[in-house]
Amino acid sequence: MRCGRESLCQGRSESFLTGRTVKKLDAIADKILRDGGVIDTAQLDALDEEAAKQHMNEVIKNAGEIDISFKAIGVSQKGIQSLPLTELSVENFSLPITTYT
Repeated sequence: MRCGRESLCQGRSESFLTGRTVKKLDAIADKILRDGGVIDTAQLDALDEEAAKQHMNEVIKNAGEIDISFKAIGVSQKGIQSLPLTELSVENFSLPITTYT
């Protein structure tokens, strides 16, 4: 998740960003930190269910709760990927949910 192109990660809240590629995570985190945001990153393969659960539990332990959790992998989202969540139609937002449930 790119935090709606970083808009959700700037100011007011602590954000936790995961992904497979440390270099990409660091680049996003650097921008958010420069803009005054608070972010923690962790390398994680979202297909590793046990690792994802373990990370989620660690975040809850440290932050107290998770307000938003979003994982959309393996779904072709041409034309809608990288848009802020607030700009997605309900249909596009729901695409990963309806695909996997």
